[in-house]
Amino acid sequence: METLAIKSLLLDDVRLDFPTERQLGALISVWDHGKNHQIAFLDSAGHRRAQKVNEYASMIASADLVLPVLGSLVERASALQTSSETGARVRERLLPIPRQHIEYVEYHFLSQDEPTAAFAPYNALKVLNNLLSALELKNGSVFLLGGENATLQKAEMNLRATFPGLRIVGRAPGDYGAANEAAVVLAMQKSTPSMIIAGSHLEAGELWIPRHMCFVKSSIFFYKQSIMETLA
Repeated sequence: METLAIKSLLLDDVRLDFPTERQLGALISVWDHGKNHQIAFLDSAGHRRAQKVNEYASMIASADLVLPVLGSLVERASALQTSSETGARVRERLLPIPRQHIEYVEYHFLSQDEPTAAFAPYNALKVLNNLLSALELKNGSVFLLGGENATLQKAEMNLRATFPGLRIVGRAPGDYGAANEAAVVLAMQKSTPSMIIAGSHLEAGELWIPRHMCFVKSSIFFYKQSIMETLA
C-alpha cells in the first residue's frame, strides 16, 4: 500500500473530507515530506462563506483536510450522497505515503481492520489528540500560537503532562502585535515545529495560516479558535 485513500464529498463544490481515526494518525507520517499542510474545520456558516469568491474560500479550497464539525452540514452531505443532485459527489482522495514511511504507517495505523469512514461530524479536540498521539510516537514537536499568556501557559503544561514525549518548542499569544510579528515568525522558523497549533486572538483568525504558511517549512497547521482555552 503506497497511498492513503481518504473518503471525500463535494457539497456545493466545497470539499469535505471524512478520514477514519487511524488515517488521521497516519497523516503525521504521510505528510512528512518537506511541504506545509493545513487542517481546516468547517461549519454551516463557513460552508456558505466558502462558496463565494473571497480569501476564506481560497483557503478552504487549498486546505489539505477539510473536516465538517456540525451535524446539520453532515446530515445534508449524507442525504445528498445517495441523491441525483449534482451538488454532491463522493470520491476517494489518494494521498501518497513517502516510501520511507510505508512500513511504519502500515504497522502503526493500517495493520488492523477499521470501519469505513462514516459521514459524521468531527470534534476538533479529539482530532488534535489523535494527531498529537501519532506525533508523540515520532518524538515530534509543536509550536503554540493563540490565546492569552496565562491560558497559553496552562495549555502548555497540560500538553506536557498528557504527551510527555511531545516537544513544545515555542509559544506566542494570539495578540502578539505587529511589532512582534517578525520575532514570532523567526521563532517558528528556528524551532522548525512538526505542527503549529493556532487559536484565539489572532488578528486574522484562521486566515493567519495562508498568510504565514510560506514563512515556515514542513509543518502541519491546525486552527480552532477556542483550542487554547480548551487545552487549558
